[in-house]
Amino acid sequence: MSNAQYLQILDQQKANLDTIEAEFNKLCDQINLETVKKLQDLPKDSLDEKKKILQEHETSLAEALHNFKEKISASQKQTRLKLEKISEGEDEKDLLELTNKIENLAT
Repeated sequence: MSNAQYLQILDQQKANLDTIEAEFNKLCDQINLETVKKLQDLPKDSLDEKKKILQEHETSLAEALHNFKEKISASQKQTRLKLEKISEGEDEKDLLELTNKIENLAT
């Protein structure tokens, strides 16, 4: 694998992870803002409703984190497959060169 190909794939992966992280942060901020708004709209003495909203908040954040982790895993898998494909191509090229050298030595 050429160094340029390797670096290009790593740069693509970094950019993809940065995008995934930005989307996750934006979603968490949105969830937090919605929760604060819901809590502000409630009367101060409605503790059961506040507990319900906070539980929904926790569930939403847990779901966002789960999806974030899944996206990272998928991105890592795609990157690994790209690197393996390039590496396999290089292995085949090296094997062909070695075979040619052996044939040349035998003649």
